[in-house]
Amino acid sequence: MSISLKTPHQTVHQRPLFRANVSDAWSKKVLSFCIVFIVCVSIYDTYLILIYPDGILSGELNPMCRFLIKQDQSYFSWFIGGKLIGNIMVVGVLLGLYYFRFRHVLTVAKGVAFFQLSLLAFLHSGPYISIVSYRF
Repeated sequence: MSISLKTPHQTVHQRPLFRANVSDAWSKKVLSFCIVFIVCVSIYDTYLILIYPDGILSGELNPMCRFLIKQDQSYFSWFIGGKLIGNIMVVGVLLGLYYFRFRHVLTVAKGVAFFQLSLLAFLHSGPYISIVSYRF
């Protein structure tokens, strides 16, 4: 004998992972702002690399980026190319998630934008700014 707590007319609505409603105007604006912010911070980071090339090797903490910098220390072509490819991939994934109506696309975009905001804060504080601050 089993006892059911649901009434016969009651249905459990499970939200699917895809095909959620992310098409309203506010969601589009938030997603667009996040993507533009991500791209702008990446461009600004690349600008700082080109302006202050002497401090980048000692200031870079990412081991993959250090490897790319060591490949071409004079012009940073491998490093900037890797940053460009990574940025294109991130924006492409965000747009792909939006296209397939992944219901957590705004959460992912806000998370990446927050990470870029923390990168922007790191660029203007901590060990990196002490390397390049004498030029400001």
